[in-house]
Amino acid sequence: MSDYPKGSWHPRQSESLMSRLSGFSHVPFIVRRARGVFLYDIDNYKYIDFFLNHGEVLLGYKPQNFQNLKNSLSRMFYGSPLSLVHYRLEQKAKLWLEKQNISWKSLLFFGSVAEALLYLQEILGFSSFQSKVWSIPFPGSSSSKEVIFFERLNEQLEDETIPSSGLAILVENACFGRLSNGLSLKEGWDMALVGGVISNGAGGAMLISQKKLPPVSPPPFPVANAMLATFQILLARDTWEWPKLPPLFHQRGGCFKLPSDIQPETLLPHGVFVQKTAFLSFAHEEPEIRRLIKAVQGQGVPSTNPTSSEKL
Repeated sequence: MSDYPKGSWHPRQSESLMSRLSGFSHVPFIVRRARGVFLYDIDNYKYIDFFLNHGEVLLGYKPQNFQNLKNSLSRMFYGSPLSLVHYRLEQKAKLWLEKQNISWKSLLFFGSVAEALLYLQEILGFSSFQSKVWSIPFPGSSSSKEVIFFERLNEQLEDETIPSSGLAILVENACFGRLSNGLSLKEGWDMALVGGVISNGAGGAMLISQKKLPPVSPPPFPVANAMLATFQILLARDTWEWPKLPPLFHQRGGCFKLPSDIQPETLLPHGVFVQKTAFLSFAHEEPEIRRLIKAVQGQGVPSTNPTSSEKL
């Protein structure tokens, strides 16, 4: 049975397999399964995940509405035919936009963020991105109008400047649902491109536009199904609040930064998997937050049944 590391951490089977791989970037362990906020590796170690696939796993692993995905997928091949799932996805997304009081004229779904970017590149006419500046002049334009991609927060979790000119495209992924009950900004943009968080980490992307855009082919059935399940959960939650972390963490809603003197790998022996920029999910609860805090404070692994003084 898997459990948190106790006193020592030696993922020997993971290290053995990783030493034979050349086409994948190095990771600290090989995952066997994931449930809720927990990752279980092939060495039978258990970890609380605060990395959450770069923040894309907003709901936790295998949330309730995803339980039926396996059965529904067995009825459809892994292609992109238009199905009732695509119809239901669009209807739920429109209902969600109405609930969020977000105005729109086009709502499009893609199999990946890369597909969405290629679509934007084609309809807007820009040729390439300029060294990740996310600011691209319209070729052949008599004006200096630009297509400006921006995010709500930068890597330091500080507010980015909202573009005051050009065509502004909000790029939303880890901030989605973590700074508000949906989009981190409901205005100040012409388009909003939401990444894999809209499917709880299963891929896909959603583009919301204030202008009418040409339609696209439907995304693959499994991706559409995951997006549908995500919207069903979002619609069922009216409001939510994130646990408040101690001042040693720099926190913005459901996003936070580790203290500058803490290296993420030092927390693995405490059963905490995290990077410098970390995230909370709907599935994190007080015991997981306590373990993170104690690991960072260097007080060792918390007991299974904490005393009242240990509670947040």
